[in-house]
Amino acid sequence: MYRHERPGVAVADGSPQGEAAEPGELLRTQGLSKTFRSGSERVTPFEGIDLSIRRGEMVAIVGPSGAGKSTLLHLLASLDTPTNGEVYFAGSLLRSLSEPELAEYRNRSVGFVWQRHHLLPDFTAVENVAMPLLVRGEPLGQALQTAREWLGEVGLGAREKHRAGELSGGEQQRVAIARALVNRPALLLADEPTGDLDERSAESIFELMQRLHRSHSLTTIVATHNGSLARRANRVLVLEHGKLSPASGSVAGTAAGTGEPVGKESGNIGERG
Repeated sequence: MYRHERPGVAVADGSPQGEAAEPGELLRTQGLSKTFRSGSERVTPFEGIDLSIRRGEMVAIVGPSGAGKSTLLHLLASLDTPTNGEVYFAGSLLRSLSEPELAEYRNRSVGFVWQRHHLLPDFTAVENVAMPLLVRGEPLGQALQTAREWLGEVGLGAREKHRAGELSGGEQQRVAIARALVNRPALLLADEPTGDLDERSAESIFELMQRLHRSHSLTTIVATHNGSLARRANRVLVLEHGKLSPASGSVAGTAAGTGEPVGKESGNIGERG
């Protein structure tokens, strides 16, 4: 079944449905495929994806629009179900979990940042950040206090009473990051988190994500078209033509649509220490 060693970290408990994770591994997929129906046609953005993510890694996924980057992140977060294949988190097979267990996984083990912040416009910044805590039943006062602490972490302690429409695009995305992390998840998934921002704001947001990744011992997967930002990840993977593969310097830049290489200049798998 499913339990937590600490808030935000799910582990297998030895049930037959689970499978032991490799040492240091947090997330794994086996033969992952997704097919959609579009009218009378069937569309398969990717199939047969095998992926292993180690604890503490920051991994960038690049690829052209429509390649399935968002779909892949949704499957990892259990926001959608695969057509074929499996997703394991810390050795737990997601398909074997009950609906309440999957809801707990989404609420406590995974933080998700979208390209568009999806803040609730009628609520203040601190209320938006507190929302995941309230969903899991935390008392209002305690939830707001924790939310204030996270707004301070993202540099918005003085803006807690401002509504979403009163914040800049970069500030709104900072609130969204605080909301994603308020439950202290082990895994942070970010889908084009800088896609709607100007260059300066994008740089600031990515630097913030890197700092939080290190200071909170996160495992982070970022889907991005921004080659210069993707280069800063520990690994760069390219999703293209239905397959996920390590990035070479030339392939990664082309797939990301940036015209600049993403991996090392030597052209191998795009890893950074």
